[in-house]
Amino acid sequence: MANASNEWQTLVWCQKPLEMHLQRRKRDELEDFRCSSQENASENAQTQFSR
Repeated sequence: MANASNEWQTLVWCQKPLEMHLQRRKRDELEDFRCSSQENASENAQTQFSR
């Protein structure tokens, strides 16, 4: 049983950084999306003003 819990701890220990990495990537993608959508919005506003 000690062996199984040992493996489990190793699994968790390996998984934690991966989850952190995935969350960080997801957040970066969200930031990119927000930035690009803001740029699109400002471009649309400029084209409306020029008409």
